[in-house]
Amino acid sequence: MSRHKVGKFILTFVVGAGAVIAIAVDWNPTHLFNPRWHPHARFDDAMYLFFLDGMSLIVLWLLWRRAAEPGLGVTVVVLFAAAVWTPFFYIEALIPSTSPLAADDFPVVRVGGMRFAPNVIIAAVFFLLALIGYWLARDAGRGGQTPRSVGTLNFNEWICRRCGQVQESEIQRKPLEMRWRRSVTRRPPALLSSLYFS
Repeated sequence: MSRHKVGKFILTFVVGAGAVIAIAVDWNPTHLFNPRWHPHARFDDAMYLFFLDGMSLIVLWLLWRRAAEPGLGVTVVVLFAAAVWTPFFYIEALIPSTSPLAADDFPVVRVGGMRFAPNVIIAAVFFLLALIGYWLARDAGRGGQTPRSVGTLNFNEWICRRCGQVQESEIQRKPLEMRWRRSVTRRPPALLSSLYFS
């Protein structure tokens, strides 16, 4: 299995397991069905859970779809993981009346005289896994294998294939030049040619 495929599987685990854990932790009497919570607070919690599940499906689709820029999906997933897990590290400081613990007597992890809430530790582990997955998968589309129907393409090459193709010798190469994989025959429409190749 290629290096970036391993990274994509790690990112998939981070996103999928994160959505499952959120449902498991919140869909119970201590959170969503807590009679002491105001109905609007329970509504907001349910909104967050459904939003998280929906966004998880979207970013997983971006990660695994066949695309001209497969590295984009990898970047979106790690940014999504950062948005989901890093708030555990600063919400208490930002809003002092909040706590990561569901109850005052909730068990905590003690390390060197410091107390850590279990969900903060889980957030740290998942965010670290997301960074590892990104490090492994970040070369998708630059050197790793990509879907056979797409190949290693950048955006300009994708435009050429969609709008008509040009001879490599007809392109004025500039700092952001393209690597062409095959000889082609037709010139793209004048507007697109002026936008991307002039």
